[in-house]
Order: sequence, then structure tokens, then C-alpha cells
Amino acid sequence: VVANASPAAATTAAPTPASADIPAHPRQLLYPVLRYVAPVAADHRVVLPESRVAAYLAEDHTRPLVSLAVYFRVGDYLDPRERPGVADLTGYLLARGGVDGRRPMSADALDERLEFLAASLSSDMDETTGAVSLNLLSKDLDEGLAILRDVLTAPRFQEDKLALRKDQRLADMGRRNDSSSSIESREREILAFGADHFSTKVLTKAELLAVKRADLQRFHRRYLHPRNFVVYATGDFDRAQMTRRLDELLRAWPFPGEDVPLHAPAPTHRLQRGVYLVDKPDVTQGRVSLLLPGIQRDDPDYYAVQLMNDILGGNGFTSRITNRMRSDEGLAYSTRSRFPGDID
Repeated sequence: VVANASPAAATTAAPTPASADIPAHPRQLLYPVLRYVAPVAADHRVVLPESRVAAYLAEDHTRPLVSLAVYFRVGDYLDPRERPGVADLTGYLLARGGVDGRRPMSADALDERLEFLAASLSSDMDETTGAVSLNLLSKDLDEGLAILRDVLTAPRFQEDKLALRKDQRLADMGRRNDSSSSIESREREILAFGADHFSTKVLTKAELLAVKRADLQRFHRRYLHPRNFVVYATGDFDRAQMTRRLDELLRAWPFPGEDVPLHAPAPTHRLQRGVYLVDKPDVTQGRVSLLLPGIQRDDPDYYAVQLMNDILGGNGFTSRITNRMRSDEGLAYSTRSRFPGDID
């Protein structure tokens, strides 16, 4: 009870719906027709005039936020043969290992500044791609872009943060045979792509410990430059101004770098028919995978196949496989299907 509520305030309360308006069952709820029009990428694409980088810009003034990311065609497939694991460590520490450049900051100082700005900055690198992502208030965009410039051009790769990441990876290694799920996933990929393909490489402790800060610095200066970049931005900005700001971010790069191959190395291994068993007697759970040849990511039927897979077994409890095997028959707790595009 609010004793001092004014009559005007009281009139703002939402009306209580009549009982006749409430459906007897949720299935009787009616919703307006959803009319979704997919955005056309070409409408948002610009080529930055000086740096010649492709950028995709979408204005959205509903909130005072800006989200942007710099994607790069750099990943595990570019690991030096004698130094596996460099790409992964480089991608992780880009935004977490401090910066030099125009405004040098230690890793902790960078974290504190981003926290003060209520901004988030992250980086990662997988098998074939990497990214640095930034989300912040639009009023702080200039400072955020200055930080992003230093992250991309002058990451510090701080020694203590590198050592911490190695410790985390070593802990992961110690657990990678504890789960039957992780064993199944690893062995399934080897059967699909072969033990000699970069995507199935199992890093060893000795290889991880052999990676030094200088290896990360060489990898960074070799591959992270605008010719390998694509930029995306959405949020509270003017398109013309953002085009200028991004061009300032990426022009006059301080090192030349190298072009990367358009495609990662394709596997030479071909999936062989057969039944393969991995014995793990200390668990009471069995796992089964069925493999079949797939398609490339750039196949014209890729998205139709993804829709098909969503119906078949890729959409949890609403999918056909889960409904039949778990809900109807009770044969499995977890069952699903996947149809990813192969490494290209």
C-alpha cells in the first residue's frame, strides 16, 4: 500500500484483463503474424576509402550503444609447424595481455579502464578465423577506437598473462580424457579429417610450454593487418562518420604483414566405412556417432541443409530425432544431429 499515491499516479496502472480475454490453454494464445525481412548485406557494405577494408555498417539509434568487431582470416591453420598453438594463444591474449602503442597500459590497467567505461573487449581465434570485438557507449566511441587500434597494432602479450593462459590450457589437457563426450568428439574429428589435418591437432604439454612471447609477436606482425580484415559495426552512430573513423583506425598500418591463403588447407584424408570403438570402462554411459560425408561452407544448398538439420535433430526438444528417441521411446537422454560445413 502506498499512502501518498496521487490520483494521477493511480490512473497509470494497467487495466486488468477480463477473464473472458484469457485463453483456457496456452495453445489458444494468438500472436500477430511475424513479418521478418532479412537485411541485404549489400545495403550495409562500404569499402573504406584509404585502407580499402570492407566494412558492414548498420545504424541503430534505439540505444546509446555501439558494437563493432574486426574479423581476420587468421587461425590455427597458419600455426608454424614448429610452434603449434601460437594462433590460439595470440588470439586469446590480443585483448587480455595489455597494450603498448599510443597509450601503453598493462593488462590490469586496460581491464580497469574498460570497466570504468562500462565497455567490453574480447578476442579469440579458432581454426580459420579470429576477431576482436568491442561493445561500449556511443559517447565513448573515440576512446574505444583508440584502445582498439593499440590492441590490433601493439598488443603487449604480457608474460604473466601468457603464463596464466598456459596454466589454464594445461589444466584443460589434464581433463580432456575425463569426459566420454570430449573423447568421442576428438576421435570423431580425426576419423572425419585425418590425424594429420590442422583441425585435429592435439596439442601436447611440451609443445605448449615451448611457445614464447616472441612467437606471438612474430605471428601477430606477420598476419594481423588490414588486408586480412573485415569490419562490422552496428549501433548509435552516423554511417558517414563511422566510415571516416574506421578508416582512421585502419590506415597507416605500422607493419606490412603478409597475405593469407583464401582457403585453409583441405583434408587429404577420406572417411572410410567401418565401425570404430573407443573403450572407456570407468564410465557407465555409452555414446554413439554416425558419420557421413558433408558439404562445403560455400555450397549453394548450405542454408537449406541447415534448415533441414534443424527439423531433423538440431533444434533440441522440438526436433524429430529428440522427440522420437527421447520423448517417445526413452532410448537416450541426449540425441541430436549436426551438419556443419567442412573446413574450406
